[in-house]
Amino acid sequence: MGVACSSEGACASKVGVLDRAPSPAARETYVDYTKVDKKHFCTPDAEMPPRLALEGPASDGQTPPTTLIALLAAAAAKQGGKAALLVERPVPDIADGVVPPALPREAWTTWTWADYLRDVRSVAKAFIGLGMQPFQSVNCWGFNSPEW
Repeated sequence: MGVACSSEGACASKVGVLDRAPSPAARETYVDYTKVDKKHFCTPDAEMPPRLALEGPASDGQTPPTTLIALLAAAAAKQGGKAALLVERPVPDIADGVVPPALPREAWTTWTWADYLRDVRSVAKAFIGLGMQPFQSVNCWGFNSPEW
Protein backbone atom coordinates (compact mmCIF):
# COMPACT_ATOMS: atom_id res chain seq x y z
CA MET A 1 0.00 0.00 0.00
CA GLY A 2 1.31 3.47 -0.84
CA VAL A 3 0.36 5.10 2.45
CA ALA A 4 2.52 5.90 5.47
CA CYS A 5 1.18 7.14 8.79
CA SER A 6 3.11 9.32 11.24
CA SER A 7 3.23 8.69 14.98
CA GLU A 8 0.67 11.50 15.34
CA GLY A 9 -1.77 9.60 13.13
CA ALA A 10 -1.43 11.68 9.96
CA CYS A 11 -1.32 9.54 6.83
CA ALA A 12 0.22 10.50 3.51
CA SER A 13 1.58 8.97 0.35
CA LYS A 14 5.01 7.40 0.72
CA VAL A 15 6.09 9.68 -2.10
CA GLY A 16 5.36 12.82 -0.11
CA VAL A 17 4.65 16.25 -1.50
CA LEU A 18 6.11 17.07 -4.90
CA ASP A 19 8.53 19.97 -5.14
CA ARG A 20 6.50 21.31 -8.05
CA ALA A 21 3.47 20.39 -10.11
CA PRO A 22 4.04 17.94 -12.98
CA SER A 23 4.93 19.64 -16.24
CA PRO A 24 2.24 19.56 -18.94
CA ALA A 25 5.04 18.43 -21.26
CA ALA A 26 5.55 15.31 -19.11
CA ARG A 27 2.56 13.47 -20.59
CA GLU A 28 3.55 10.18 -18.94
CA THR A 29 2.55 11.65 -15.56
CA TYR A 30 -1.06 12.07 -16.70
CA VAL A 31 -3.78 9.49 -17.24
CA ASP A 32 -4.28 8.91 -20.97
CA TYR A 33 -8.06 9.06 -21.35
CA THR A 34 -7.88 8.59 -25.12
CA LYS A 35 -7.17 4.87 -24.63
CA VAL A 36 -10.19 4.24 -22.39
CA ASP A 37 -13.04 2.40 -24.12
CA LYS A 38 -15.74 3.84 -21.85
CA LYS A 39 -15.44 6.84 -19.60
CA HIS A 40 -18.56 6.07 -17.58
CA PHE A 41 -21.22 3.45 -16.99
CA CYS A 42 -24.87 3.84 -16.07
CA THR A 43 -25.31 0.54 -14.22
CA PRO A 44 -24.36 0.35 -10.53
CA ASP A 45 -22.59 -3.01 -10.83
CA ALA A 46 -20.38 -2.11 -13.81
CA GLU A 47 -16.65 -2.44 -13.24
CA MET A 48 -14.50 0.56 -14.03
CA PRO A 49 -10.80 -0.23 -13.75
CA PRO A 50 -8.63 2.45 -12.13
CA ARG A 51 -7.08 4.89 -14.58
CA LEU A 52 -3.37 5.30 -13.96
CA ALA A 53 -0.53 7.32 -15.41
CA LEU A 54 2.60 5.54 -16.64
CA GLU A 55 4.72 7.29 -14.01
CA GLY A 56 4.52 10.01 -11.39
CA PRO A 57 2.06 10.56 -8.54
CA ALA A 58 -0.90 9.18 -10.55
CA SER A 59 0.95 5.93 -11.35
CA ASP A 60 0.49 2.50 -9.81
CA GLY A 61 4.06 2.65 -8.53
CA GLN A 62 3.59 5.81 -6.47
CA THR A 63 -0.10 5.66 -5.60
CA PRO A 64 -1.48 2.14 -6.02
CA PRO A 65 -5.27 1.83 -6.39
CA THR A 66 -7.05 1.17 -3.12
CA THR A 67 -10.37 1.83 -1.39
CA LEU A 68 -11.35 4.21 1.39
CA ILE A 69 -12.11 1.31 3.72
CA ALA A 70 -8.66 -0.20 3.02
CA LEU A 71 -7.02 3.14 3.86
CA LEU A 72 -9.08 3.41 7.05
CA ALA A 73 -8.23 -0.18 8.03
CA ALA A 74 -4.52 0.51 7.42
CA ALA A 75 -4.66 3.64 9.57
CA ALA A 76 -6.46 1.71 12.33
CA ALA A 77 -3.89 -1.10 12.15
CA LYS A 78 -0.96 1.31 12.40
CA GLN A 79 -2.40 4.02 14.65
CA GLY A 80 -5.44 2.37 16.28
CA GLY A 81 -5.16 4.14 19.62
CA LYS A 82 -4.33 7.58 18.21
CA ALA A 83 -6.93 10.33 17.79
CA ALA A 84 -8.58 10.42 14.37
CA LEU A 85 -11.56 12.72 14.94
CA LEU A 86 -12.17 15.27 17.67
CA VAL A 87 -15.19 17.45 18.28
CA GLU A 88 -15.79 20.08 20.94
CA ARG A 89 -18.92 19.12 22.89
CA PRO A 90 -20.58 20.86 24.44
CA VAL A 91 -19.50 24.08 22.77
CA PRO A 92 -19.12 26.80 25.41
CA ASP A 93 -21.91 29.38 25.39
CA ILE A 94 -21.28 32.86 24.03
CA ALA A 95 -21.92 35.33 26.83
CA ASP A 96 -22.25 39.08 26.27
CA GLY A 97 -21.12 38.70 22.65
CA VAL A 98 -17.68 37.42 23.69
CA VAL A 99 -16.60 34.09 22.27
CA PRO A 100 -15.13 31.96 25.07
CA PRO A 101 -11.89 30.04 24.66
CA ALA A 102 -12.09 26.49 23.40
CA LEU A 103 -12.39 23.67 25.88
CA PRO A 104 -9.11 21.92 26.65
CA ARG A 105 -8.36 19.16 24.13
CA GLU A 106 -8.78 16.40 26.73
CA ALA A 107 -12.40 17.58 27.22
CA TRP A 108 -13.27 17.10 23.54
CA THR A 109 -15.11 13.99 22.33
CA THR A 110 -12.53 11.83 20.57
CA TRP A 111 -12.64 8.90 18.16
CA THR A 112 -9.46 6.89 17.71
CA TRP A 113 -8.66 5.28 14.36
CA ALA A 114 -9.90 1.98 15.82
CA ASP A 115 -13.15 3.66 17.01
CA TYR A 116 -13.60 5.25 13.58
CA LEU A 117 -13.18 1.91 11.78
CA ARG A 118 -15.53 0.17 14.25
CA ASP A 119 -18.23 2.82 13.74
CA VAL A 120 -17.90 2.72 9.93
CA ARG A 121 -18.26 -1.07 9.94
CA SER A 122 -21.20 -0.84 12.36
CA VAL A 123 -23.03 1.59 10.07
CA ALA A 124 -22.29 -0.61 7.03
CA LYS A 125 -23.78 -3.62 8.85
CA ALA A 126 -26.83 -1.55 9.81
CA PHE A 127 -27.40 -0.55 6.17
CA ILE A 128 -27.11 -4.20 5.12
CA GLY A 129 -29.59 -5.07 7.87
CA LEU A 130 -31.98 -2.49 6.44
CA GLY A 131 -31.84 -4.29 3.11
CA MET A 132 -29.30 -2.26 1.17
CA GLN A 133 -27.73 -4.16 -1.68
CA PRO A 134 -24.19 -3.96 -3.07
CA PHE A 135 -23.55 -0.78 -5.10
CA GLN A 136 -26.47 1.12 -3.55
CA SER A 137 -25.56 4.39 -1.89
CA VAL A 138 -26.62 6.73 0.89
CA ASN A 139 -26.28 10.51 1.02
CA CYS A 140 -26.28 12.42 4.30
CA TRP A 141 -27.14 16.09 4.12
CA GLY A 142 -26.47 18.23 7.15
CA PHE A 143 -23.91 20.16 9.09
CA ASN A 144 -20.48 18.58 9.39
CA SER A 145 -20.59 16.03 12.20
CA PRO A 146 -18.55 12.92 13.02
CA GLU A 147 -21.75 10.89 13.27
CA TRP A 148 -22.16 11.17 9.54
